[in-house]
Amino acid sequence: MAVTAITTLDNRNVSPSCPVACHKVDVTIPDESDTGSSTIGFSGRVVRMTVDVPALDGVATTVTVTLKDEDGTTLYNKASIAEGGKTVDAGMVAAATPHGVVFSGTMTVTVLASAAQTTAAVLVSVMLYII
Repeated sequence: MAVTAITTLDNRNVSPSCPVACHKVDVTIPDESDTGSSTIGFSGRVVRMTVDVPALDGVATTVTVTLKDEDGTTLYNKASIAEGGKTVDAGMVAAATPHGVVFSGTMTVTVLASAAQTTAAVLVSVMLYII
């Protein structure tokens, strides 16, 4: 598990008057598996998420990123994220979650690939923007 606090902020789609903390969560999907997870502890609102997905095993493989609280309750889920690039999910501030995902405590970030990674382990980076 690797969690890195980022001091250089990427404020696209985030109000400059709003303080934002960025937390990079690296999730490894082990060889011969389709799922990896990491935990992070914080208090605040996740208002944006970016996911950097490298090339994956399988044809048209996608990933699903799920954010869960300490009790295993799903707080947010983003499916069908394509491989081979960075996906920006500003959907957390859409109508369904107008104030972002409010959270305090330990969050588990789970990445599920649509196919098992049979060649090698894969590192997926998830950046959480927290106010």
